[in-house]
Amino acid sequence: MEDALLIPVAPCIALTMRGGVQGSEFSPEGNPDEVVQACDAGASIVRLHGWDKHGRPVRQLSDFEPTVRLI
Repeated sequence: MEDALLIPVAPCIALTMRGGVQGSEFSPEGNPDEVVQACDAGASIVRLHGWDKHGRPVRQLSDFEPTVRLI
């Protein structure tokens, strides 16, 4: 049996720190890009955080549908 390496990623940032993060898009469309980039770099697990079109966090499972569909 081969040893497995699990590399988790959680593409998110605190609301108070967003101003200093260049190139990140906090939206249903921006989150999938971060997930794909992380997977391309070797991530094997994603802890998904969802954002609405205004960059606010979402909590309802139905709010994640646009992001999951794009991933």
